Amino acid sequence: MSGKDFNPLSSLIHCYISLEKEILKRVGDISNEFCLKCQTTCCDEKICRESIESIFLSSLIKLQNIQYDKKNGWMSPYGCRLDYGRPLVCYEFFCEQVLVNNNFKALNIQQTVKEFTSIGNRVYGKTHLICVDNLSLISPKKIIKINNQIIKLMENLAKQTVAPLI
Repeated sequence: MSGKDFNPLSSLIHCYISLEKEILKRVGDISNEFCLKCQTTCCDEKICRESIESIFLSSLIKLQNIQYDKKNGWMSPYGCRLDYGRPLVCYEFFCEQVLVNNNFKALNIQQTVKEFTSIGNRVYGKTHLICVDNLSLISPKKIIKINNQIIKLMENLAKQTVAPLI
């Protein structure tokens, strides 16, 4: 592939999806047992809406070929239907049962989430990646910088030993 054929935005989307899937897997490995037993719903359609209002997140969701439900958002009886492209707030909330879990603490999930949600900060002026209305305004240099941040976080995650589930 020549340098002319390289599309930084396409590369960013691919890298972002890979990172988000890895984070979702790690969070899910710990939280699923609690969430499946839980009788309350911590998600709401208003939260889901950010994913369809964000140009970047909606471009990720289009790849999944699923329809948004105006009443339930992405929620189903089994949890969120999105494999990636979730609003960042979805990664910032953890119930008390998850927060005190030893595996959750050992894997330092909150620090990983903090690094993940900060990727894309100030991508266009003071605007975060998921809030940019026109992705073509983002310079290739900024996109490459974000890709490098994603790659670095993926490398750090690969070095972490996954604690056995207790």
